Amino acid sequence: MGLPSFDTLLQQMDHERPEHRVVAVGADDATVLQALHTAKHRRWVRPVVVGDQPEIQRLSESLDINLADWDVIHSDNPAVDAVRAIVDGRGDFLMKGRVSTPDLLKAVLDRHAGLRTGETVCQIVLMEIPRDDRRFLLTDTGITIQPDPQQAESIFRQVVRVAHGLGAQQPVVATMAATEKSNAAMPETALATTLAGRLSNTAAADIVGPCSFDLAYSQESAKRKSVDDGAMGSADVMLFPNLLSANLTVKAIMYTSDCRFGGMLSGVACPVVFMSRSDDVPTRIRSLALASYAHRCADE
Repeated sequence: MGLPSFDTLLQQMDHERPEHRVVAVGADDATVLQALHTAKHRRWVRPVVVGDQPEIQRLSESLDINLADWDVIHSDNPAVDAVRAIVDGRGDFLMKGRVSTPDLLKAVLDRHAGLRTGETVCQIVLMEIPRDDRRFLLTDTGITIQPDPQQAESIFRQVVRVAHGLGAQQPVVATMAATEKSNAAMPETALATTLAGRLSNTAAADIVGPCSFDLAYSQESAKRKSVDDGAMGSADVMLFPNLLSANLTVKAIMYTSDCRFGGMLSGVACPVVFMSRSDDVPTRIRSLALASYAHRCADE
């Protein structure tokens, strides 16, 4: 079984109604409030919103959202206070709103009051291309600039856990590079080869690489290039060698193709719904569903 479509994922959420307590960091944002309102109505979440309370109230009234049974925390430092709410047991996972990524990460990774676990922090995006009936996870698309082999292994473990939580019991993980052949002038091919060697015996996933995007994505491309590995062209996970290649790839898909996506941070004590501050409401709702499944997987 592979990764589910977003339609399937949202239907499962409607069926399970987990009502997770989601702590929104910098909740004075219309799309954040709208997404939480929708998810609350569908009984996915119980919102805990942190930020400028007068502005949150003003926005909610303009959107005809009643905050009577929401947990509203006024804060001049929403990242710190949202993390404290998680630590104090007032929430299950975080949602990034109107807060800068550096401020959020500073609070999350604070050595004394944060949510460190020892794992490498990474962003995981679930991407769906309806035209091709293809779904795959991409990482790390937002945090670790140049992961070394140990960091890449940590990212591998996390994304495989997410894939398992979404229903892919034996995900195919492609270690990404510009070519499928090792090249001393291209260090990402060496990293891919190292990872494939270290992780090839894992029972949790099938790992292939180095692997160019076309070979990871398209079975037809694998046939044309006479690549016989049966896993080629059907990657459930694309594990990138650095932030540059991952971020360029995911944004190129987002802005040029007919696609649907959602994203989250992994590697800390709870998932963090994490995409761009410019995201629309449907993207935030998809990201909430993804993080909810990751949270459930961590509890199992």
